Amino acid sequence: MTYVLRLVFLLLAAALLCTGCAVDKHPAAAINDQDYYLALQQNAIADEIKLLEKTTAAGSPGTAKHLSADSYYFLALLYSQHNNPAPDYLKAQEALEHYEKLVPAEKRRIESRYLGKLLAEINELTLMAGENTNLEGEKTVLLKRCSALRQEVADLSKENQTMKSSIEQMKNHIEQLKKLDMRLEQKKRAIR
Repeated sequence: MTYVLRLVFLLLAAALLCTGCAVDKHPAAAINDQDYYLALQQNAIADEIKLLEKTTAAGSPGTAKHLSADSYYFLALLYSQHNNPAPDYLKAQEALEHYEKLVPAEKRRIESRYLGKLLAEINELTLMAGENTNLEGEKTVLLKRCSALRQEVADLSKENQTMKSSIEQMKNHIEQLKKLDMRLEQKKRAIR
């Protein structure tokens, strides 16, 4: 009978272990689980960002150094997360830089270097896009100015042609007046 009791006891223990409390993946319970932050849905991201910002604010007294560093890493993930309706890649890069300041290079997460390079590239492309927009605006202004200058050149060219015609007419009149003056001079000499 002892064998049966042992077997029943083992089965009860196994059943208790299998039906034990389920682990709720809440940030406080799973602070080191980046999969939790990567799987967050749109409606939960803003709340998680606020929670992590509070955790990182002024070093939060009572927060262990590694938890604070991880909070910066997770902030970087959330700021740049694909489900984030308003991603802020610059803040993500700043949070990752804070993380890298707090954690020695040999203890950093493997993904942090990759994420850092991606964020730097995204921020550089964002700056370039802004510069491109500014240049497009300048180009539009310059094209309008160029068009106005071309119109002004065309108007001045017409005015120049008109003046050349007037000058030619005046030269002809002067030439005719010279000839008339010479004839008058000849008639005067003939009369004297």
